[in-house]
Amino acid sequence: MGMGNRAVNFLKIGAFFVSLVFGLLPVSVAAMDLVTLSPVDEGPRDDSFLAFRDRLKQIVQFKEPERLVELVDFRVVNGVGEPAGMKAFSEKWRIDAIDSPIWKELEYILNNGGGFIRSELGVKFCAPYVYSHFPTEIDVRNHVVAMGENIQIKENPELSSSTVLTVSHAVLQTSNWQIITEEDTKIDWLKVKVGENQWGYINRTEARAPKDYHACFSNSNEKWRIFSLEKN
Repeated sequence: MGMGNRAVNFLKIGAFFVSLVFGLLPVSVAAMDLVTLSPVDEGPRDDSFLAFRDRLKQIVQFKEPERLVELVDFRVVNGVGEPAGMKAFSEKWRIDAIDSPIWKELEYILNNGGGFIRSELGVKFCAPYVYSHFPTEIDVRNHVVAMGENIQIKENPELSSSTVLTVSHAVLQTSNWQIITEEDTKIDWLKVKVGENQWGYINRTEARAPKDYHACFSNSNEKWRIFSLEKN
């Protein structure tokens, strides 16, 4: 799928100091350029897609597998190296199971924007915006986006640790996807770059990667359907 680099702004993070919890010693974060990717939702540009998305949100809210399959393309793409089609889709997501993970994934995807992608094969709407609008000049394999305002980056992988940087919608480089689970809180902390040769930790639930699960929806014969639901 193509990815645009719209809605990309550059944010200059200057050198600044924060106090440590222990010893009250200053920690300096060296100046560096961070790219920000602000939320984008092109859905309202097409009334037919907007109606489809609202209907799909309702199905997800009430966890209705029978209605869901009616909105899935029979050729649905399930991932690289995975068989396509409805049968594989149903088996992968266990859509009839009460604890199926599909509802959580679709809820996130449907509530985090996206954009229209046009090609010789037609028009698709892909979501979330982190996937559809991720900057083409940045490697999708080792970057995440901070999903919100004033996201705190911790010095150590602990909830009580000092905050070394606060970011809003920043694109952050990971350290080979190194994740540490905090024993007390069970929070997964992802190691990310915060300055020149300096690293911190972001709560994994507050970061989204373009290679995480994403969906594309296609319009065939005046009907929108789920064309793909996959991760890279």
